[in-house]
Amino acid sequence: MIRRILPAIAALVLAGSTWSTAKADIKIGNGHLTGNVGLTTNYIFRGISNSDDHVAVQGGLDYNHDSGFFLGTWASSVDFDEGDSNNASIEWDLYGGYAKTWNGVTFSGRFLYYLYPGVHGARARAYDYWELQGTVSGTLAGFALNANIDWANDFYGASGNGLYVQGNISYPFLQYFAIEGHIGHQSIDENDKFGAPSYADWSLGVSATYQGLKLGVYYIDTNLSKNECFSGLDWCDARVMGIATYTF
Repeated sequence: MIRRILPAIAALVLAGSTWSTAKADIKIGNGHLTGNVGLTTNYIFRGISNSDDHVAVQGGLDYNHDSGFFLGTWASSVDFDEGDSNNASIEWDLYGGYAKTWNGVTFSGRFLYYLYPGVHGARARAYDYWELQGTVSGTLAGFALNANIDWANDFYGASGNGLYVQGNISYPFLQYFAIEGHIGHQSIDENDKFGAPSYADWSLGVSATYQGLKLGVYYIDTNLSKNECFSGLDWCDARVMGIATYTF
């Protein structure tokens, strides 16, 4: 527990200390570098807890070239409650792609690889996987809209083809605040290997953003019962999640 809480406190102090600091603009060559650090009460990925309902510390770096090409990396602490030394404590993502805006609508595609350092042998081959992602985003009548599709040829757990389709909506109010909604569906080819059937997830929350610091509270749920969720775990249950992230 101490191992989880101390990094979390450090990340929160860092986020708080930058509340009144203007967002940096780091130019490198013909592009810009941005970074982010964050703290969440529960790392929830597509409706399912990936931190065993514990606090997670997160952070990443992104480089966006003026041409539209981008590269990035992001990591989070994870806990899959495996109970042995050959387990995952970190998720490390590597990605790159291209984005272009036409008439106010942004189209992007990227390749993303999920790594779990510390896991070895056959288990590592079941954990690590890659996805191809396509995104369309824009605004309509003040609403920020986003549609995303993610495809993996061998999804988490070596569970075969995986397809995730999602839609996101955000509406700003009172200058710094926003209401955010999300709905998604994860299709899984080999449900027994993944540990759960194909499922839907959704969330609704409110956030506040000021000079790069974002605080948010979200209600998140799936349509999976406890018996369907990894042989009786509560990782798929409805819950409230809080976040604090700072982008610099």
